[in-house]
Amino acid sequence: MNRIVNVILCAAAPVIALAQVERGDTLQVERGDTVPSYMLPTERVDNAIAPSFEPLPAMDYTPEYRRSLASLANRWRIYGVDVPTAGVADIASWSGGGLYASGSSMSMPGMMGVESGALSFRQDFGRLTFTGSVTATKYGYFRGLQTGYGFNGSLTYRISDRWSVTAFGAYSTGLTPMTPAMAGYMGAPSFGGYASYDINDHWGISVGAQATKSLVTNQWEAQPIVEPYYRINKDVKIGVNVGGILYNVVKDYMDKKNHGGSPVMAPPRPGPPPVAPRR
Repeated sequence: MNRIVNVILCAAAPVIALAQVERGDTLQVERGDTVPSYMLPTERVDNAIAPSFEPLPAMDYTPEYRRSLASLANRWRIYGVDVPTAGVADIASWSGGGLYASGSSMSMPGMMGVESGALSFRQDFGRLTFTGSVTATKYGYFRGLQTGYGFNGSLTYRISDRWSVTAFGAYSTGLTPMTPAMAGYMGAPSFGGYASYDINDHWGISVGAQATKSLVTNQWEAQPIVEPYYRINKDVKIGVNVGGILYNVVKDYMDKKNHGGSPVMAPPRPGPPPVAPRR
C-alpha cells in the first residue's frame, strides 16, 4: 500500500511544481465596439507633435536706462517727503536732464495703505542741478480715504569734487491724520538746506537743518540734519538721517536739567501716614 502512495506522489510532484510557477499577464484587450473607451490602452504620444516650452528671453536694459534709474533713486530723496522711486519709467531724456514718472504702493496693516505717483524733472546746468516733482498720494484707512498733492524741489551746487550744498522745499495740501502715528507717513510742508562732504571715495556726511509743519499741532518744528552716507558709485549712495534722534536726546537732557529731573510724579515715601495736628 505504501508503495502505491509513493508512486502516486512521485507522479504528481511535477504537476504541482508546474502549477506553482508564476506567469506573466497574457491578457490582451481586443478593440471592438463592445469594449469601453476607458479600457483601451493609451496611445503613445509622438514626440514630433508634443508641445514644447521655451523660456522667455531676458530683458536687456541699456546702460543709459540703468544709470537713469540709479540717478533718480539717489537724487529724489527730499528731506521730510518720501518721493516714490519704485516703478520708474523714463518718459524723455536729453543731455543733462530728463523727465520721469514713478509710482509705488505701501501696505501698513492696522493703520492704512498708501498709493502714490509722481512726475519728476531734472536738469543739470554745469555745477548746478535743479530737480522738481509733482506728486499725488492716496491714504486709505478704515472707512476713510484722503488724497494729498505735493510739489517738491531742490537746488544743488557742487563747490568742488568733495563739497556740495543743497537747498530744498516741499509743499503738500492739507491732510488730517486720524492718529499721530499716521502723521509720520503723510506729506507735510517743509524747507531747509544742508552741506555734503565726501570724506573719501565711499564715505561722507551731510549736515544742515530743516523745518517741517506738524500735521498734529499745526506748528513749524525745526530739526537738524545729520546724515552719514556710503557712496556705492558716482550716482548712488545710502544714508541715514539721525538728526531727529540727536535733537530729541539733547532736548530731553535740557528738559531734565532745567526742571530738576523727570516731570513724572515721584512715588510716595514709605512710613506712617501723615496725621493732622489736633486743634
